[in-house]
Parts: sequence; C-alpha cells; structure tokens
Amino acid sequence: LANINECDYPDIYPCYGHCRNTHGGYDCQCPLGFKGNASKPNGCEDIDEREHPEEYPCSGICTNIPGTFHCQCPDGTYRDPLMKQGCISATTTKKTFTGGGGHGVVYKGILDLQVVAINKSKIVVQREIDDFINEVAILSQINHRNVVKLIGCCLETEVLSLVYELISNGTLDHHLHFEGPMLLSWDDRTRIAHEVARALSYLHSSASMPIYHRDIKSSNILIDDNLTTKVSDFGASRYIPIDKTGLTTAVQGTIGYLDR
Repeated sequence: LANINECDYPDIYPCYGHCRNTHGGYDCQCPLGFKGNASKPNGCEDIDEREHPEEYPCSGICTNIPGTFHCQCPDGTYRDPLMKQGCISATTTKKTFTGGGGHGVVYKGILDLQVVAINKSKIVVQREIDDFINEVAILSQINHRNVVKLIGCCLETEVLSLVYELISNGTLDHHLHFEGPMLLSWDDRTRIAHEVARALSYLHSSASMPIYHRDIKSSNILIDDNLTTKVSDFGASRYIPIDKTGLTTAVQGTIGYLDR
C-alpha cells in the first residue's frame, strides 16, 4: 500500500503549524517559538521567553517578540547579553582622566576586573563619528604585539566610547621631550624605531587587507611599562582592498610629519 502524505490534504488532516509526513501518519507541530496544539485553529500560542530564563538566557533587557525574543545590553554597557559573562559596564569618572586622544578624551577605568583606557568621543561633526567607527573596523582586524589592543566599544549612545588595553607609561613624544634626565637610552630608541617599523610592515603587508595608518607621529606611539611600543590612533587609517593596487585620498596627517 502506498503511503499517504497527509500534509497534502489539509482539509482532511488539519494542521495549523508545521506538518511533517511520517510512515502511516503525520506530525503536526507549532512553529518555533510557539507552543500548544497545532491541529486546532489558533491552537498555538507565543512562548514568552522572559518567563523561562533557564531556557532563554538574557543578562540584559529581554523583549518578547512573537515567535522569538530580543535581548540587548542596557545603555552604558556593552558585550553580548546572551553570553555567560553578560553585559559589562565601563565605569569612568573625572578623577580618572588620563589624557586626550585624537578624537576624544581618554579615561582610566575598570572593565571586568581589568584596568583599561576608555576613549570617550568629543564629537561635534559627522567626520569624527566616522573616524571613531573607522578605528573600530580597523583595530578589530589587527592582532600584533606592537599595536594597541581594542577590547570593546559602545557605538549605540550619544557619546561613543572605545575601550583599549591600558598603556600607562605615556607616549613616545613625552619620553623624547621630557625636561630632565634622558628617559630613553639610545638602545631603547633604536629598538622602539624598529618596533614601529615592524608594526607598519605588518599593517602594510601581513594584515588580511593592507592598512595604512596615515598619521604616524611620536604622540601616537604609546610606551608600556616594559618600554614596548604600541602604535595607536587609527581614526585616519584606511584599508586598501586586495583587488586594488592603490587608493587616492585627500592629504592626511600632521604638519611636521608629512613627506613633501
């Protein structure tokens, strides 16, 4: 005897959900995110995931949507709220001010028990917003010991923020122009120059797409407690797509550091 596909005859074998033919019968289930009896009209009702946090974990703000749910971190926090670690708050105060970045004010903060640097934008024009977002796009693709590490970002609030590893020993500019005993030996200076060149070589030749910093200067070179170099401030940087041999842009950089 031939098997009947009951799903082809809804008038005889009603199913108001997902119908699946089986040998000698059929299976009728409510759609994903619903529960009840799919064989009856209006027999399936939406599951309110907020009432079942053990099955549908959300450490942020959970909003029920028919058939699913939306989970997001509260304002002022970031990370994936569906992750076990949950949303993390980047706490800053005026007392922890540590300096100024190319497009914002840099604070010292605590993130997930780690001391970090938080660059809060001082945005007044769309260009600076674009530079902030560009820096996130660039740094999220880079993993090099001589490039400052981006830990996270918050781009969903009026004041944008970037969170970096804290490099607490100042900039190369500070060390070179310090009024007092020389802070860096000539061996250190030579090594730092080599580390900067190595970072640039990586960006130009070894990254997934060639990246050009376009604003290398001593104030954008950070020095950690071990005198290891960290290239920073990628707001003006640009990708060069692999299928292109060049990219034409406006002149970019800082007067005094530009080639003629």
